Amino acid sequence: MKFTLITLFPEEIKSSISFGVLGRAIKNKVIEIDYISLRDYSNNKYQSIDDKPYGGGPGMLIQAKPLIKAITKIRNERNKNIPVIFYFNGTHEDYHAPGDTPDKINYEMLAKRSQLIFHTAWELANRNDRIKIN
Repeated sequence: MKFTLITLFPEEIKSSISFGVLGRAIKNKVIEIDYISLRDYSNNKYQSIDDKPYGGGPGMLIQAKPLIKAITKIRNERNKNIPVIFYFNGTHEDYHAPGDTPDKINYEMLAKRSQLIFHTAWELANRNDRIKIN
């Protein structure tokens, strides 16, 4: 089974899942993972993909166009019926602003999200049949 991860940090993600259950699945060729850098789909020389929040306020968002370009390219290179799962960490009042500090990170939520990603990948990898696409 092949997975494609679109991320701002492909090397960090690759190193973090190269051990444990997923690492063994990759080593034993049970699953294959491609890592796509979202910055490769930026339309500026700095490969920035940040955008300002709609309606103003603190923080930054990811531009939609680079993500759409990346998903479109992957779908065009492969079967167009590839399901897409997008995980988002959410924001807080000082998200990506000068007052953003580690104590504002919701680590419990991040742990739950990591478990959700793991269980989603586990379920998909261990299915006897492909998931049905609408």
